Amino acid sequence: MRFWYSRNGAALTGFLAVASYFLWTEHSAHVVAYLPWILVAGFMLIMFSILLVMYLCLSLTEERETEALFGERYKRYAGTTPRFIPAFRPGSRCSKHGSELG
Repeated sequence: MRFWYSRNGAALTGFLAVASYFLWTEHSAHVVAYLPWILVAGFMLIMFSILLVMYLCLSLTEERETEALFGERYKRYAGTTPRFIPAFRPGSRCSKHGSELG
C-alpha cells in the first residue's frame, strides 16, 4: 500500500492517467489540447486545499492565543459567536449587529 505514496507510485499513477486518456480518445491532439487545462485545474485544487488547511491551523492557533490573553471574557464571546460561518438566526449576535447597520 505504501507504494502508491512513493515517488514511483505517483509517477506510475500519472503515467496510467495519461495513457488511459490516450487510449480513450485515440488521438494525441485531444490530450495536447486539454492537458494544460487539466493541469491548471489540478494545481488550483491542490493550492486551495493547502490554503484551507493553513487557514484552519492559523485560526485555531490564534484562538488559543486569544484565550490565553483574555481568559474567561474570550470564552464567553466564543461561546456565543460561530467560529467560521456567521449564524443569521434571530437572537444571535450577527443578527443584532446586522439590524443596527440597516
